[in-house]
Amino acid sequence: MPNLPAANDTSAAFKFFSSLTSLVNGPHWAPVPLKIDEEMFLTEGLGMVPCGANNTCGAPLGLQFAASMNNESFELPTKLSMLEASYYNLTAGIYTTDFPKSPPVVFDYTNTSNVLNTALIMTSRSTKVTKLKYNSTVEIVFQNTALVGQQSHPIHLHGFNFYVLAQGFGNYDPVTGSKMFNLINPQKRNTFGVPVGGWTVIRFTANNPVASAEIVEHSFHVQNLTVHRLCHRRVINAVNGGLPGPLIRVHEGDTLVVHVFNKSPYNLTIHWHGIFQLLSGWADGPEYATQCPIRPEHSYTYKFNITGQEGTLWWHAHVQWLRATVHGALIIHPRKGHSYPFPKPYGEIPILLGEWWNANVIDVENQALATGNAPNTSDAFSINGQPGDLYPCSSNNTYKLEVVYGKTYLLRIINAALNNQLFFKIANHKMTVVAVDAAYTSPMVTDVVLVTPGQTTDVLITADQPPASYYMAAHPYASAAGAPFDNTTTTGIIFYENSKPSKPLMPALPAFNDTPTAFKFNSNLKGLVNGPHWAPVPLKIDEHMFVTVGLGLVACGSKNATCAGPLGQRFGASMNNASFQFPTKLSMLQAFHGNVGGVYTTDFPDNPPLVFNYTDPNNTFNTSIVMTTKSTKVKKVKYDSTVQIVFQNTAFVGLENHPIHLHGFNFHVLAQGFGNYDAVNASKKFNFINPQVRNTIGVPVGGWAVIRFTANNPGMFSNSIGIATCLIN
Repeated sequence: MPNLPAANDTSAAFKFFSSLTSLVNGPHWAPVPLKIDEEMFLTEGLGMVPCGANNTCGAPLGLQFAASMNNESFELPTKLSMLEASYYNLTAGIYTTDFPKSPPVVFDYTNTSNVLNTALIMTSRSTKVTKLKYNSTVEIVFQNTALVGQQSHPIHLHGFNFYVLAQGFGNYDPVTGSKMFNLINPQKRNTFGVPVGGWTVIRFTANNPVASAEIVEHSFHVQNLTVHRLCHRRVINAVNGGLPGPLIRVHEGDTLVVHVFNKSPYNLTIHWHGIFQLLSGWADGPEYATQCPIRPEHSYTYKFNITGQEGTLWWHAHVQWLRATVHGALIIHPRKGHSYPFPKPYGEIPILLGEWWNANVIDVENQALATGNAPNTSDAFSINGQPGDLYPCSSNNTYKLEVVYGKTYLLRIINAALNNQLFFKIANHKMTVVAVDAAYTSPMVTDVVLVTPGQTTDVLITADQPPASYYMAAHPYASAAGAPFDNTTTTGIIFYENSKPSKPLMPALPAFNDTPTAFKFNSNLKGLVNGPHWAPVPLKIDEHMFVTVGLGLVACGSKNATCAGPLGQRFGASMNNASFQFPTKLSMLQAFHGNVGGVYTTDFPDNPPLVFNYTDPNNTFNTSIVMTTKSTKVKKVKYDSTVQIVFQNTAFVGLENHPIHLHGFNFHVLAQGFGNYDAVNASKKFNFINPQVRNTIGVPVGGWAVIRFTANNPGMFSNSIGIATCLIN
């Protein structure tokens, strides 16, 4: 028989609990938050409540025992759950938000002479809560009391883990108690015991909202749709009979459920562009990365929570080129009871910029893959599915937006085009950028916006011009010298309420190759420090990567193959001379989970195979460095590590601005520039104070960009450039 401690061996109990420390840098470890937003001091123990009419109570003084915190004894409601009451704003009579952050009286809490002191012992039954700001750091001192005798009391916090910073006996003294705080490796718990006649200090981040969330449900029916564009009758794939597809509106904290029914002739997945997919990485959508495709006549349900994000994102097909017509906006409004960090606009309007081919887009892609050459350029661009007045057979259906003089509107601009960055402008109207990629920015006034494929930009415009009609217009930023591109312009019309019909005024768009304007716009954006969901730049770097990006050449293949790319080879998007190839039989996430080999390797290089003059045009088609190989390589990073990536544009097949999208994460854009990246001089330009936060970036033509992010979202996520991809696991 073991020699167990005595039943009242407080010393053994305290020694055990106070000696526990955490495994720093172990799985799921996170450092103690140092900045405190909310402080609470809670007395806890037994108190007394009146006996009640016609009752006989056996507790001391003829009263009833009641658990007490700050002289409040919590009572659950009986008719409606508190969560439901919060959501439907039916809190009256259900609960109040005035739970006290400190006891009503300061006294000698652990002095046994206060036992059954009627001036201190009485508590009241109530249903009171404390409201906390999302993502705030909360520190609570739990102080045991001697009101009905001293006793160690267990405390459980639902929905969170917390750090136990210190424990001790007697009354808590903030001066001496704080000197005992373990901020290095404190134990993490969800339940602890406050020492008998003592105190405990805990700290946690309130990052698990529930009270304002709901389930938002949609059904997507993807099938053929016949439309008329540019004097042609075309069959496209679309969702629920529309182009663009359905607009999804949610609030931060909601759970989105989308049932996808694939009635098209092609395999299909849906990617939720920019959604973090926290603990739901299988719902991200890239074919054979996180899931197998939805086959024709089959269905699949996506379900995920939207946490820590608000603003404009979008959804699109992630199989071949189907996203050209299978796409739509995904708007995340602030959590109920919260507001924008700018005055509420009079109206909010999604503006989806698209790309149109007078051909089946799958055929266009397959032809390019078969020949190894660049795909045919598009025939038009569009605003909310319509090309606009400047194209044939298009005037009657040009997108129109009516505005009221003096009112301010929020335009949510999304570049849903496949291959083109787009300049966007409104005649005679200034725009104020307030967010990019669902991350708030410091307000920036501009007359032109640049959006790369996949990016979103939220702008405020005020209808302050003479009432008339004004064109909004978009055309490409084509940075690759000599490469063919669709040099057309799409238009929509803004017209003022009660204005007389008039010919719309046309904005003067930048030149197609106006790199200075493009760079000025991108490099001037700044993050909104201390705005909703802002997080400072992590300063300690765990993983360094230097990734060359651009087009390369892939060997043509068999001797009998005929390839129409340069040097008789095939074009291949390249990152560090690796051209990513998705598997075809099993998703990579499933292979990882099931430990199935032969699907991918974990040897994606941190650096290019050779160091050379990356942006020297003399290296164009240099056969010693231009060749890339098809492979399925991933980069494994440790959970919660900080990753810094330098993206370096190359001149392998001509210099061009390249879009990069990182699935599953936002990143800080520390700096951008032209030429070859110089670690010494470039690092002096790093913005650690208020860098823009994005999920998609355009690497400057003949230049570089540096991003940094924390890998705090377990899963298999793509880092994609055009059709090239580096998988981050």
